[in-house]
Amino acid sequence: MINENMINETMTSAILAAIVVFSFSQTALAQQATQTAPPRAYTLGELETAALQNNLSLAVSRLDVTQSEKDVVTAGLRPNPVANITGDVLNSGSTQYGLVLSVPIELGGKRGYRIESAEALTNTARLRLLDNVRQTLLGVRIAYWDVLGAQESVRIADSNLTTYDKLVALNELRFQQHQIAQTELLRSQLASEQAGLQRSEAALNLRKAQNNLLLALGSKDATPIAVRDSLRPLSRVIPSFEQLQQTAFTRRADLLAARSLKQAAEANQRLQEANGMFDVSVSADYLVQQGTPFYGVSGQIPIPIFNRNQGEREKAVIKLEQSDRQADFVALGVTTDVQSAFAEIQTRTAALQKFRSAVNSSGSTDIGILARATSIKTASEFAYKSGSISLLELLDAVRTYNDIYKSYIDALTLYNKSIATLDAAVGADNGE
Repeated sequence: MINENMINETMTSAILAAIVVFSFSQTALAQQATQTAPPRAYTLGELETAALQNNLSLAVSRLDVTQSEKDVVTAGLRPNPVANITGDVLNSGSTQYGLVLSVPIELGGKRGYRIESAEALTNTARLRLLDNVRQTLLGVRIAYWDVLGAQESVRIADSNLTTYDKLVALNELRFQQHQIAQTELLRSQLASEQAGLQRSEAALNLRKAQNNLLLALGSKDATPIAVRDSLRPLSRVIPSFEQLQQTAFTRRADLLAARSLKQAAEANQRLQEANGMFDVSVSADYLVQQGTPFYGVSGQIPIPIFNRNQGEREKAVIKLEQSDRQADFVALGVTTDVQSAFAEIQTRTAALQKFRSAVNSSGSTDIGILARATSIKTASEFAYKSGSISLLELLDAVRTYNDIYKSYIDALTLYNKSIATLDAAVGADNGE
């Protein structure tokens, strides 16, 4: 009778262990990932603000704008007058001295063209800064979604590892009671070790994603950054390709910069044509010779026989043609970016929809992959309670659900990244 009680207690312990595994399968996906994280986790908005303040590339671009603004000041400066003072001692012992004050006069509107060219280049520098902002924000957003997806992957890997660890514990107990063969115990141990390797790989991918985020932020601190937002699909109405392309042509800072550079080339051509015209100098003369003062006015007019600024004028024509082709090239790149981003968002949207249930045009509900996997897992749990399936079959259903849920997390990450890519492609947000 004592032996029967011991057997019953052993069977009860095995059943309780199985119930623990079953209970964990319902709550595993809600547990926090075991990872080392900084005390504070950041939102996307906070990361974007930090990137705009700390990114080194943006700091360099801002200095380029400042330099260009100083070039406008330089372009507006007028030539300085020149004073020529003379003093002579004659053989008679008398002295003579004189003062000539010359004022250069620029002809052909050179100063105005210099200012126009410098202002166009300054505007180009500002637009290049905005394009740098666009690319920086895209890098931050891509890295942010990668970190968020990697954090979810670590959480799922933790769930799988804990599930297999509990399975190993249960099978060790069952093996001691001679209820399973040693090969089944070894199989569960190998599965647990494989889950541990998957957890390590997920942690490595998370650290890589965090490093990429640090690089996008321009942070000098090597401490890994955590994000606290939940991974959910961004709500966005996608316009037609024609609307997106039109938006890109009016908002993309790199295209606007190329057009501004063309305007600068046009202003430079006018400036070089004006530089081919000679400048004059007007002088006021005052001379005292042997006590007699003399007054006069003189002028200096160069004769443009050899130097008429021919080389710079020809270079200006070439630069204008070069800037025109550069603008066409950038416009082609903008169109390609929009096409690629539009195709990607359509593909990511279709993939994400396969995981989610939706009502079709006929009014019936299309069951998504995730809902079907959940249904199978729930049915397996019920069957396990009734003793219709084995514990391994239950865990196989749970593992399948976890794999599908991991694929859903990947699809969510890729969808949100495609939204960020599309926003950058059309220049929807330049950070201003």
